[in-house]
Amino acid sequence: MPEIFDASELKASHDEEVLADQESDETVMEAEATPAPQPTAEKPKRNVDAYSDVMREEEPSQNPFDAFAPKPLQVFFDTQDREEHILLLLRKHP
Repeated sequence: MPEIFDASELKASHDEEVLADQESDETVMEAEATPAPQPTAEKPKRNVDAYSDVMREEEPSQNPFDAFAPKPLQVFFDTQDREEHILLLLRKHP
């Protein structure tokens, strides 16, 4: 009866894969060890009206239940940073 499954070939290919994975892991570790470049200067904050004609024409929205609320007032998020400003609040139409 002919040999259908030869485990020796499988073991050899598995050993080659393990060696390749180890080499790629070492390359990743070397890349992670290199520090990322630090930003040299922070970009100045711009007002949305300075660069968007559409937003310039919109009045700030006071209704948080609007489907489209540009520059919403008194709307905040838990994950919002202090320097972040909400420019547009959208909600799904019912």
